[in-house]
Amino acid sequence: MISAFAFALLTGHVGKTTDVTAPVVGASVFKNGYVVVTRRIKVGPAGTYALGTLPQSAMGTMWFKSSEGTSLVSVTTRDIITEFTSNVGTLDEVAQNGIGKRLTIGFKSEKGYSEVRGILKSAMGEIFVVETAPGETVVILKAGLVKISGATGDILYTAKRQSVRKVLEFKTLGKAGVIDMLSLERGLSWTAAYAVDVSDKKELKLTAKSTLVNDFEDLSKVDLKLVTGFPNLPYATILEPLIAGSGGIDTVNRFAGGMPGGGGGFGGGGASNMAMGLNTQSAARMGDFDASMAVVAGAGGEQKEDLFFYKLPESSLNRGERAYRAIFSMKSPYSDIYTWDAYDLTQDNVRYAPIPEGPQDVWHALKFKNTSGNPLTTAVATTLDGGEIIGQDMLGYVPAGAETELKINKSLDIRAEATEAEETRERGAIKDRDGNFRFDLVTIKGTLQVTNMKPKDLAFRARRFFTGEVINNGNGELFKSASGLTRMNPNSRLTWNLQLKAGEKATLTYTYKMYVVSG
Repeated sequence: MISAFAFALLTGHVGKTTDVTAPVVGASVFKNGYVVVTRRIKVGPAGTYALGTLPQSAMGTMWFKSSEGTSLVSVTTRDIITEFTSNVGTLDEVAQNGIGKRLTIGFKSEKGYSEVRGILKSAMGEIFVVETAPGETVVILKAGLVKISGATGDILYTAKRQSVRKVLEFKTLGKAGVIDMLSLERGLSWTAAYAVDVSDKKELKLTAKSTLVNDFEDLSKVDLKLVTGFPNLPYATILEPLIAGSGGIDTVNRFAGGMPGGGGGFGGGGASNMAMGLNTQSAARMGDFDASMAVVAGAGGEQKEDLFFYKLPESSLNRGERAYRAIFSMKSPYSDIYTWDAYDLTQDNVRYAPIPEGPQDVWHALKFKNTSGNPLTTAVATTLDGGEIIGQDMLGYVPAGAETELKINKSLDIRAEATEAEETRERGAIKDRDGNFRFDLVTIKGTLQVTNMKPKDLAFRARRFFTGEVINNGNGELFKSASGLTRMNPNSRLTWNLQLKAGEKATLTYTYKMYVVSG
């Protein structure tokens, strides 16, 4: 005995087709314009249902789940033909409808206007064929047509037409319920930003906001989740075969024989950030950023493997709209640190280039811990003091509980200069097989000088990145990078952490040797 389920599969479950909609009820939004969407389709008892708007789903991401008691028999992409009646728009169409009718056709020729009366036999191509009397036929060029008339009922100015629409057809068994449809689509994105207030000199206040960009579709009380992390979805730019194309051998060829390799990728970039204008001419003190807009109730977030989801419940946003949302805030003790990074300019590992002469850049930065319980996604961070913007930089991804540094601006009150001098040179330390000099071994002594011209004591960090082997670290902390293991010279870094009093000058020295191309 065959089951009802098997019977439906065998018979195709023929019956009336009911149109349904699939509003979005949940969306997890990535920064690069992709969004994982959950749509909910309400269906009645066993029957056939048609969804007229096909989601532009990415390869392998379209999945369906029905509520308890509702069985989903099949999902098919199908063309539905609908007939309708509409008015015709040309005399030629009127003529097509009048085949077999007695008509009067007026036309112009080289001799002027004339009329032909009779039964219209044909209106194909460029001519009319009219039977004017039994056994008599006249052929008229359509190019001269200016008028068609006839008895009541002979002139038909409407025509039956057909429209074709592509739908997703669902066949169900069981009771009424819902079908949830999951898919990865494009058109909704978000960008993050931080306001870091240091008006309190011991504890900063960080407020995180999101700007939602909806070029997708209207959203009404949708539970949104803003995703941070690096998802691995390499086929995001390939359309799901169920809704791709219009059939034919080209569509078959596209998906036959394995998947295209690596096309598109997913993690390469973020959605284009919106340029936000800031007016800082007013000196009026601004209130707390999270106080001026309430942090979304129930927002918080959740960790799922390597991704984090900030929650924005019951969000409404129409297509084309943008929205500002404060998503969380935190307080954290912080310290000021002034940093100087003297970078290595050596080229090709063996072509020495000196540190530029003159003052070097010293940056004022904030050092603090992420106490929010959420990760801080990569975003622009604007630092404020007493309502004034004092600096801005990109804050990289910071896990919950981790420490980070945020640059504010260059500190012009700290003077930093560097010099390097050659101490010894062993010419031809490395020769080729013919005895020609290839590389000289040079010993270089470097000096870093920093002067605190601020009227306060401060924490200072100097780092020197260079190519070569350190033989005197000058009380700096030495780090040898593995990146230069297979090259002529290793890569190294020296770090000094100092407490500089107001007006104090510090001199830091180091010595290293490196192989350079023989001159």
